Amino acid sequence: MVELEKTSDNWKDWNVLFKGKKYNLAEYGGKWGDKSYQFPANQDLKLTITDFSDHNFSDFHPELYLVIDNEHGILGKQISTLYLCTSADADSKYFGYCWDIKLDDWDGHFNPFMIRNEVAKAIEAQTEFPINGEELGLSDDSGFASIYFGVDVDEVECFKDFYLKLASFLDRTFEEVEEKLSIGGFSNKVVAKFSFDEEVQQSCISYLNYFIEFLKDLGIKSKPQVNYSGQDILFSITPDSKEESLTLVSQALSLYLKLPQIDTAELINEYSDPLTELKLERLKSEIDKLKGDLRTSAALIRYQDKLLSNGIVKLKEPIEALQCIHIDDEEKNKREFLSGGIKLGVFKKAGIEFDWNALLGHFKSK
Repeated sequence: MVELEKTSDNWKDWNVLFKGKKYNLAEYGGKWGDKSYQFPANQDLKLTITDFSDHNFSDFHPELYLVIDNEHGILGKQISTLYLCTSADADSKYFGYCWDIKLDDWDGHFNPFMIRNEVAKAIEAQTEFPINGEELGLSDDSGFASIYFGVDVDEVECFKDFYLKLASFLDRTFEEVEEKLSIGGFSNKVVAKFSFDEEVQQSCISYLNYFIEFLKDLGIKSKPQVNYSGQDILFSITPDSKEESLTLVSQALSLYLKLPQIDTAELINEYSDPLTELKLERLKSEIDKLKGDLRTSAALIRYQDKLLSNGIVKLKEPIEALQCIHIDDEEKNKREFLSGGIKLGVFKKAGIEFDWNALLGHFKSK
């Protein structure tokens, strides 16, 4: 732990005890405020978050203003420094972060200042963490695109739990900003993120692409866009007509993702006209193709791994691979989204009834 040893009335004679060694405060630190002292302020010495991973605020000396470097991305991939002073004096107390992109090292596809600005907006808009919006600032100095923001230390119960959760939020936000920029923003679109098993990724993407034909059969013309990042897929749908309801598109996607879970033999419409029948048969064909690919891939994995004949391999269907959904720039609750396009109480699957009458009604009316 870091301790302060006062050997005289002059702070320049004091020592900071860290990892069994003594460091003269005047040489390795400096006066920060009337009742606080920065440590370290010497480039030859660094404190890292790993040094404090098992400590809480009560363990920190209240007169020390600590400068803690990120290590192994623990505080978040873009965080460089954490600043902390737990003083009882309101003017000295501080808990702050520096988030930045080093311009010389940047090899991303988008303008780093644009990314920085979008991340700053997300930090300011969030309500999960006690971040003081008035203490959030941007800086373009010294070859960095930076964000500085302060946290209300009195609202944080556990130091480690807090910085790990905040790190997850910051990394997720950075990723979402890049995704958003990659498709020109989420406005006037339905955007779904999936993480598919590698063995069936192409089959699942083929099924997603058919959704545009499914929408067309419902009378909705739209443009799709698919962006890849490893196993992650960003699938966006933009209706051709600005007047077209994004809610209707999202409800249709919710229903479409559920279709591979049903027995397509149940898709019978005795009173359908030939065009409706054709649309339904094409839909059934896509469902059966995806289900067949999932079974084949699972069987191949069992064979390659030499599992027992009754070994179970479960590959994720599109509905299970869905990570998040945005509708017109607003992230929706995944469970609530997937409840769209169904009703409780004609076809039952695990207590849920698919409203085929409404679906076929759209087919017939277009």
